[in-house]
Amino acid sequence: MGRTGKILLLVFAALAGFALSFYVFFPLDGAVRTLWRDAARKAAAEGFVLDSSGIETKRFPLSVAFLNLRVTSPLLSAEAGRAEFAPSLLSSLKNLSPAGRLRLERVTIVLPLPGEAPLFLSALEGVLTARKEGLEGEILKSEGDLEISGHASLSSGKRGIEAADLLFQGARSTLLESFAPLLGLKKEPSGGWRLLKKGKAEK
Repeated sequence: MGRTGKILLLVFAALAGFALSFYVFFPLDGAVRTLWRDAARKAAAEGFVLDSSGIETKRFPLSVAFLNLRVTSPLLSAEAGRAEFAPSLLSSLKNLSPAGRLRLERVTIVLPLPGEAPLFLSALEGVLTARKEGLEGEILKSEGDLEISGHASLSSGKRGIEAADLLFQGARSTLLESFAPLLGLKKEPSGGWRLLKKGKAEK
């Protein structure tokens, strides 16, 4: 190995050692809690209430989990017994942007429909990708009263859905008929409901 190669190897080893030390000793738990408090404040400003009974963090492999995560708004409320997010190098490389997997377990959704029991999803899993324009989500698996598939893009500027192609099916998908005009849902021949909204690039 030549002199230049040895120098590059030493530089790489030093950078790798620094990155590993930063990863091991960085106060991950404190940083996550600070970000969570900031998110809760921003949600409150938009009329939502975010709450969680606890936060768990892991370094190997890296993940963050929220216990009994609750989201409440004037229209509906939802709770997940566990919501876990884990960064994914493979998804990040595929999407050329920071990405990770989000898994929700034991999800309960209370709809403003008198006499109707809450919707229950045993699991909901997908991939979230951070873009400059906002957040993209792709649903990989859904189990429970609703079977959800498809993808959606949330705009950080408009604070809403920029584009979407989501299909809602399942034993209790008929409940969505009450919200079809409000959400822009269209009835599918299969009996399910679809939310189709084209983004600027698709128009």
